[in-house]
Amino acid sequence: MSTDAIERSLLRSALGFDYNTDKVIRTREGEFVRTITKHHPPDINALEFALRARLPERYGTRPATEAFDRTLFLLIKRITPAQTAASEDTVGDGVSDEICRVAYVMSGLSASDSEIAAALGVSLEEFNDLQKQPSLSEALNSGKELVDGALERALSRRAGGYQYEEGDIFCTREGDITRLRVSRHLTGDLKALELWLRAHPGD
Repeated sequence: MSTDAIERSLLRSALGFDYNTDKVIRTREGEFVRTITKHHPPDINALEFALRARLPERYGTRPATEAFDRTLFLLIKRITPAQTAASEDTVGDGVSDEICRVAYVMSGLSASDSEIAAALGVSLEEFNDLQKQPSLSEALNSGKELVDGALERALSRRAGGYQYEEGDIFCTREGDITRLRVSRHLTGDLKALELWLRAHPGD
């Protein structure tokens, strides 16, 4: 697996995800392959790394590596085009919707000001002037808060445990292939709980 593929998966692993996988079913007529949905819970090591990088004042020292920044830059390059359909619409202060969408996505991925400026095709000085506009400032803050909130919710769920559903498939005695949804419980993780309590002593 390439380095950039590993880096792209950091936030996905931290937040947890559902994925499809194949399952072989044996029946009287032979073997059949069917796709089922499985759940991958938030990975506590990825969560800790991401939260320390994004919220060092709450979760401790920022990781002594540039890997997280490189991860976010790679994610930005892939996500921004899909999130920023061309638009000439502008908001009240003259900043276009497209600029706000780019800023929202990139700030949510912890991009630096210079990276956002480069994506927008403006100089850092011009970007600093644009940030004085309320709509862009709000987009920058909202994007970061959105992902930070999602990471903290994932940590809270991992710390306390949670219910989730997965798909399954089996062959009945009559030979019919049947699909069902199975409810599972993930127990709380002590490392996640410790990290949460240190960051939220009042809770």
